[in-house]
Amino acid sequence: MSQQATEQVPNQFSPAADTAETTSAEGILVAAYMVLWLILMVFVGLSYRRQRATSARLDEIERALAARSGSE
Repeated sequence: MSQQATEQVPNQFSPAADTAETTSAEGILVAAYMVLWLILMVFVGLSYRRQRATSARLDEIERALAARSGSE
């Protein structure tokens, strides 16, 4: 590589000089965590609802089998 090419390559991060930062990294991080927690809570809630419906259906099947075996 030539000497001129290595001088133009930065070795650390430097923000663009002509743009203003509009959102802080901390705000974006907090928002991302909030979205992840919301997704997790929705998933847990839906799983709970599905499990409750499955348990109710299983109880219904068990009662039907008990009634059927009792009548034979």
